[in-house]
Amino acid sequence: MSERQQRAFELVQRHDGLTNDELSDLMGLPIQSVCPVANSLFRAGKIIDSGERRPTRTGAMARVWRATE
Repeated sequence: MSERQQRAFELVQRHDGLTNDELSDLMGLPIQSVCPVANSLFRAGKIIDSGERRPTRTGAMARVWRATE
């Protein structure tokens, strides 16, 4: 796991679930940099789509990722 992936994974664990938008804020990275990291963690089975949705800063509803471990 890359340093960025590890950091994102730990944040999702610590906060009991985050959207990509929330991860972007916490990591201080643009959303375009966070989405590929979250997708790679999802494909690796480290995070799952919780089924929950939260509004982003633009008002769109976004999936909440939860850690599998």
